Amino acid sequence: EKCSSLTTVTFQASSQCKSIGVYAFYECSKLEKIEIPPSVQIISDYSFRNCTSLTIIIFSPQSRLNTIGSYAFFNCTSLKNITIPNNVTSIGLYAFSYCESLPNFTIPPKVTNITEKFFYECKSLSSIEIHDDVDSIGVSAFNYCINLLNFTIPPKVTYIAKHSFYYCNSISSIVIRGNITAIDSTAFEKCSELNCI
Repeated sequence: EKCSSLTTVTFQASSQCKSIGVYAFYECSKLEKIEIPPSVQIISDYSFRNCTSLTIIIFSPQSRLNTIGSYAFFNCTSLKNITIPNNVTSIGLYAFSYCESLPNFTIPPKVTNITEKFFYECKSLSSIEIHDDVDSIGVSAFNYCINLLNFTIPPKVTYIAKHSFYYCNSISSIVIRGNITAIDSTAFEKCSELNCI
């Protein structure tokens, strides 16, 4: 049953919850804020999908989180603040698609794969911090990120996939630091301001 009236979630300080399950808060459309207890290691697929009022997610400095599933924060259209814990090693595909209010993002140091449609239609995303160990950027990863201004391809990335930056029509420069062996013909399609690669 949909939790459309739920506005807050509070975990006890002693909570030993290790996983937020599949569809746990799916379509909790009035949920505005949640603090994830440090014991949580997995945020499963679809956990917060369509939580359209969710503005902030807070993780403890002692967080043991290591996995964020596919579609976990899909269509969280009000999300403005999230700092992913450094222990996270895996973030699934479509994880932040349609988070259209998210202004910036830092890829955690142990995440090496920016998965398919990771930031699809994140229309407010203007900056992203990405580390040198990232070795792949998925199909349509930044599709329609219309406020993204610039981007640096990490040195371990060898292929720029289909529609990676499609319709990023504010981006003016792409810095390639790696040994790129192939760029798909649609990777930078509709990037009307791009003048330097």
